[in-house]
Amino acid sequence: MMNDEAGREREAKVCMRCSRPFECGAPTGVCGCMDIQLTDEQRREVAARWADCLCWDCLREIAAGAMP
Repeated sequence: MMNDEAGREREAKVCMRCSRPFECGAPTGVCGCMDIQLTDEQRREVAARWADCLCWDCLREIAAGAMP
């Protein structure tokens, strides 16, 4: 675990889609992924394909219509 500038713990992860490392703040309730708007269909597709988090870049690409 790492801490952000406010002292909240962020988890080191590897994106399930692109294999790039990133820091996940979801356990703290403050993560950039929470600001990315996916449709219900996109959320179902992501959940069906990947068992864990995706990085912000991949989530942004998916929100823009890119799949897989």
